[in-house]
Amino acid sequence: MTGWLRRHRLASGVGAALLVAGIATTVAFGAHGAPAARGADSVGETARATAAPTREAERALSSAQTYLESFPFSKSGLFEQLTSAYADGYAKEAARWAVETVGVDWDVEAFEVALDYLDHAAFSRAGLVDQLTAMHGGQFTRGQAEHAVRIVGADWRQQAIEVAREYLAFGSYGRDALVERLSSDQGARFTRAQAEYAVDTLGL
Repeated sequence: MTGWLRRHRLASGVGAALLVAGIATTVAFGAHGAPAARGADSVGETARATAAPTREAERALSSAQTYLESFPFSKSGLFEQLTSAYADGYAKEAARWAVETVGVDWDVEAFEVALDYLDHAAFSRAGLVDQLTAMHGGQFTRGQAEHAVRIVGADWRQQAIEVAREYLAFGSYGRDALVERLSSDQGARFTRAQAEYAVDTLGL
């Protein structure tokens, strides 16, 4: 079994949000509502690797490797985990060295997190990109998120049907109103064609 699949199957919650970011709340309320705020890679583009890292930096690297064996993370999410006072509490410089040194493919991590999100909720393509880049979501870069969404293999029309069913479970909608909710920027952000397909499939 490949490393990413093994980690994906081990993850019991939604990947990168794991221990600090509170992703369950974001999935519940950010998936089909207004887009969540997009996060940036707060760790920085590069860190100055020292020839002789501190012992704390080496411990941070060991912790980073342990986390990545079980859960997918973005670089920013892993940095946050390592520095959180509620988790490891490493100094920022030690954590920064660790995330720059750990040697992970962040594109693969983004793909794994995208799979985890889709295991727990239905998303439009645009909504999934926003969730992956949100500060309280995956915290991936825009490029990493868009790459993950391109290759994740979701059936966006089926995702639209699932979201439409969720809307109907909690409210009453006519055809036009449901199409608008599914396709608007304040709603689920499916394409108009995907929204109409979902509504037609449900017989509205």
